[in-house]
Amino acid sequence: MDMVCMPSSQISRIIAVYFIGFALGGLLFPLPDKYGRRFSLIFGLTTNLACQYGIVFSSNYWVRTACFGGIGLFQIKNSVSYVWLFECVYSKQKPLACTCINSFDALPMLVTCIYFAFISKHWFPLELVALLVGTAALIIVVFAMPESPRWLLLNGKTKEAIKNLNYIAWFNSSTQRIPENAQFVEDLNAQDIVVENLERSRI
Repeated sequence: MDMVCMPSSQISRIIAVYFIGFALGGLLFPLPDKYGRRFSLIFGLTTNLACQYGIVFSSNYWVRTACFGGIGLFQIKNSVSYVWLFECVYSKQKPLACTCINSFDALPMLVTCIYFAFISKHWFPLELVALLVGTAALIIVVFAMPESPRWLLLNGKTKEAIKNLNYIAWFNSSTQRIPENAQFVEDLNAQDIVVENLERSRI
């Protein structure tokens, strides 16, 4: 696909299909509340990567156009990542968490501009690296990231929530653990999960 020699109408069609897909992607927003943050991110990231692989390894214009539409359609991975992270940190840490996500979200545009301006005009190597990074991220999510404890609690899965909270504590090198008989109370002012049990133990 030669973007320089291609008619502007064909380029416009690709962009239009992407944004149509992006608009329709809003229909997938109930997924995180129904099936969980982890499933939604894995679903969105997997389908998004599949579309990117289609763009890279297919030279057919219509296949690539459909894949651009798919990338827009499955953009749920962008929004659910904020929700998932916010539910795993205290309120005072949310600004820093949001800054980190925004920085990583803006990084591809910066890298792309630097690449095309100073390194090469060929897009394939850059996209291939992006695919490998995305694939590595998917593997990390599948094998290392726990479901949101808050979502589990709101859906009555207390034992799984405790297990995931203890996993997070272990990952953060904390020696404290939540007992299996813990009771959870929502702090409406701080919007944090406060853990109470018979021994008044807390994280």
